[in-house]
Amino acid sequence: PNLISTTFLSHLPFFFLPWIDSPWYLILAASVYMMLERGAKPAWMELLKRNLESGERETFFSRVATTSYFSGGLLPTLFGVLMDASPGSWRWIFPAVSFMSILPILMQKKLVILNKEEQIVAESTSLWKQVKEPWIKSLALLK
Repeated sequence: PNLISTTFLSHLPFFFLPWIDSPWYLILAASVYMMLERGAKPAWMELLKRNLESGERETFFSRVATTSYFSGGLLPTLFGVLMDASPGSWRWIFPAVSFMSILPILMQKKLVILNKEEQIVAESTSLWKQVKEPWIKSLALLK
């Protein structure tokens, strides 16, 4: 629920851009977006850690990062050409892109989040591993 509300709230200020002409409002909207998106990263990592195995998690993360970086380089170029052709188009581009960015909430609502108890049962290990693991971690901290 927190990730869904964070996604929604981070994009919400951009929906008001068609009616507000202040450049300071755009800076505020971008700042709110960056703050909330940055704050959601640890929650996303925990969600991925709980629901995906190590190899699958790394593959998923690399695909998402690649898509994000590719779209981050391609979309501004595309929108720049569009805004050069029609200077007032920024009034509908920001809300449209914000709406598209909120659509993944529909998929996020379907994610199953394991409780700590379910996760502990899923990660049950041998007694020997439970005895030696704290010692190994302690020695690693001393190095």
